Amino acid sequence: MMRVIRMAQYANEGQQRATAAWQALNTQPSWVVKATIAAFVLVVGVPIVLLLVFAFFVSAVLFGVLWCVNQVIGGFRGALPQREGRENVRVIRRGEEQ
Repeated sequence: MMRVIRMAQYANEGQQRATAAWQALNTQPSWVVKATIAAFVLVVGVPIVLLLVFAFFVSAVLFGVLWCVNQVIGGFRGALPQREGRENVRVIRRGEEQ
């Protein structure tokens, strides 16, 4: 026979298990584990953060330069002669008598 498990009961049991696991883990770390975590953060975490900051800076500078180039080119476009419509295009009208 199948047992019906209510979601609230399942969530409460899961929360109790998670709380017990957290308390067990929170009391476990010794100075060795803490030193290992600190070394991991220094070796892996800090370079990743620095790379992200560098990528943000480079992208901001690049988009700024491209925006300036776009503004300069847009200024020159106003002085150039304007063409009306397309060139070398044949319009095919369907449904009309030719």
